[in-house]
Amino acid sequence: MNILKNINTLSFVDLHRTAVIAALWSFIEITLGTWLHAARLPFRGLILSLVAAGLLVFAKNILQFRGSLILLGLITVTIKSTLTGVFIINPIIAILMESIFAEILFLFFRPNFISSILGGCVVLFYTFLHSVAAQIFFFGFNILNVYVSIFGKFINLDIDKSSYALLIIFSFMLLHLFLGAIAGWFGFRVALKTKLELQLRNEAI
Repeated sequence: MNILKNINTLSFVDLHRTAVIAALWSFIEITLGTWLHAARLPFRGLILSLVAAGLLVFAKNILQFRGSLILLGLITVTIKSTLTGVFIINPIIAILMESIFAEILFLFFRPNFISSILGGCVVLFYTFLHSVAAQIFFFGFNILNVYVSIFGKFINLDIDKSSYALLIIFSFMLLHLFLGAIAGWFGFRVALKTKLELQLRNEAI
């Protein structure tokens, strides 16, 4: 099955809205992303993923053609790479994978309140997996011992280190899912208001 719909069959409205949302996402990635990395704030990827989750849910409620989110991700990374003149693989992979994860979810569920919240959760679940995999890849499994030592100073639990590590990972995952649900809800609410404004504008014409 061809996920991306033939671009020649898309309406001008679909293409225009996709380009506008992609431009917005690129602008946020370039400005906010650059500032976050320059400031070296913790959880930079999590913050950008929250923005991505809200935008993707918003986009799917506005652009309901199949493959819209993948097309959105492709346009976003193209604009971002072209304007910055830098091809950094990590954020590009993140944008594309977030788009793919969200698109897969909406292949099975029509855009609505519940699926929008699930969509936000799915995007942040990918962010969780990406974060854990990246830290283990660069620092090895010893990074878990570091986290156990850090949190152990603040939280005293009578359990072994392996259980402590699993508890930290599980809590980290739940935090991502909770924040993803909020981002999905926010994207859905903004999409509802946007569709209402578009409907009122069309009726006024």
